[in-house]
Amino acid sequence: MKKQLLLLGALAVVMNASAADSEIISETPAGDLHPTVYGVSQRTYLISNGGFGSFENPGYATSMVVNGSDIYVRNMIREYAGMDSWVKGTVVSDGLVEFQFPQPVVMTGGETYYASMMVPVDAEGGVVNLIPAEDDNVLRMSWNGSELVQIMPETASSSQYNGLIGLVDAAGSFKSYGETGVSYKIWDEQPAAPSSDVQLKDYTATYKTQWNDLRMRRMQVGIDGTDAWIQGLNQEIPEAWVKGTVAADGSITLPSGQFMGIVYDYFTFFYGADNQGIQAGKEYKWTDEAVLTSTEDGYAAAGAMMINLGNTRPWFGFGIAEFELKEIVPGSQTPSDPIIVDPWQYTEEDGAGIVDFILMPEDTDGQALNINNLYYRVYFDGELQTFLPDDYFIDEPMTDIPASYNNDFTFTHLPEDGYTMVLFFRPLEKVGIQAVYKVDGVETVSGISEYTFVSDGCGDAEISRAEVVATDYFTLTGIRVENPSGLCIKRVTRADGSVEAHKVNVVR
Repeated sequence: MKKQLLLLGALAVVMNASAADSEIISETPAGDLHPTVYGVSQRTYLISNGGFGSFENPGYATSMVVNGSDIYVRNMIREYAGMDSWVKGTVVSDGLVEFQFPQPVVMTGGETYYASMMVPVDAEGGVVNLIPAEDDNVLRMSWNGSELVQIMPETASSSQYNGLIGLVDAAGSFKSYGETGVSYKIWDEQPAAPSSDVQLKDYTATYKTQWNDLRMRRMQVGIDGTDAWIQGLNQEIPEAWVKGTVAADGSITLPSGQFMGIVYDYFTFFYGADNQGIQAGKEYKWTDEAVLTSTEDGYAAAGAMMINLGNTRPWFGFGIAEFELKEIVPGSQTPSDPIIVDPWQYTEEDGAGIVDFILMPEDTDGQALNINNLYYRVYFDGELQTFLPDDYFIDEPMTDIPASYNNDFTFTHLPEDGYTMVLFFRPLEKVGIQAVYKVDGVETVSGISEYTFVSDGCGDAEISRAEVVATDYFTLTGIRVENPSGLCIKRVTRADGSVEAHKVNVVR
């Protein structure tokens, strides 16, 4: 241990000397900028849930600048929050680039942290300590003009930390963030898209996620001879397309591996998939393609599909199972009535109340609505509200609020949970929500769903004793289900017109 402390002291002198000669490269360097680069780390190390963890990390997006013999890579250490800087390498011979470390990469609390090659050192009790390389603090990468690939150092050690590019402070102390086995490939491919003259039709898509949650969305399909195009499969990039081939029987084959765009700083790709999971959740392996069989009113997938982060292996993304498309009948669509679920009455202690509700994704005929055309109106004690900037922390007055609008305070939209929440700042007797659908200047509206608070302000609805005339169940995202199971919304309609809705757990 004493030897390691002496070594760290010597390394601190080296780190401080380096700091005097360099600064953090925070501005994009001069040269040829490649803004889209496909990055891979065989392992990414980070502090997770209070402990030191790691994971395979393929398909993240970064950037590269090439300026003569100098090559810069942006955010080489991926997971450290607040980092936005570049490290510099130099072509030293044909096909070899060297990054001389340490290089400063981020300032935290007035202290500079550096990128450095790390060396594993065995300590007492089987513990491995990671310290900056002293004699050869250089990251070496092969370069073919479009891709950098780390050359792993030759060592007798079999440690998983060999070749680790780590984050350290000026004293050489490892900060538990780093990468090993990195590569960076310049990416020129663009997502595919049909030409503007392809005729498109709207469809209602229903499917289950990898967690068996039922979803409904509006998608488009275009057929151009034997070419087929489907838009909307990527829930995070709904405008992205997947291209397929139409067979003589009308079925559509969608090849796997299609690039769809970048989400959350990761490249996303379409894949056909085979579910290997269990009832509670799905685990996928890739297949070469997905096939959509032609049905009477649309298409149905023979197997599963997946929107994957990266194209290295089935890793993480969005699962699509039991997928069906049904063509939407042209014409105006009337949105279904919203469901108000257990609002909270205003109290002086809280300083606000909350009306939480679900905007239904379908119209009164069960066809999917376009979320971009869906709005809602709010009524307090029967009066339509126009929300003002000073009161609701918004940029301009709003009467019709876009369905997906979210300022994380007075208006909160949680698409995965299906909820929208609006604050109010005085006691109310009644709140109301109305859905509004706008297409090409034509506006249709739902009925006004209302909720009445009891006089004691406890936040429960006034319970009607009238006869129940209808009981409906919905998923938490507002999709009607005939055979409910698990956590869902139960809506009861009574003979006097009153409606109650609550979360329930249906056990079968």
